[in-house]
Amino acid sequence: MSVPDVPETCRAIAVPVKPGMTRAQVKHSLEHDLGIIAPFVDERYVVRNSECGPQGESLKVELSFHPANKPDPAQHVPIQSQHDVVIRVSPACLEIQALIH
Repeated sequence: MSVPDVPETCRAIAVPVKPGMTRAQVKHSLEHDLGIIAPFVDERYVVRNSECGPQGESLKVELSFHPANKPDPAQHVPIQSQHDVVIRVSPACLEIQALIH
């Protein structure tokens, strides 16, 4: 569930990531929520400790990365590295955290 108008209680929570940060730096304040469209493009992360919506929703952002490694010859896609660099951060949206069992 995406909410176009973020509640006032959520506005004070800054998204602690910006272009130029590495994947390793991102992991200090964001958690990958397994939402991914393609490797390195629009990977979805939840901001830690950002439960601020009326139903416990959290702030989420989509990040795009520039890979640090060359493509794997067999799969033709780069392998994720802690040195991948953020090149795009989407505006934050409010979503209920999905539970995976």
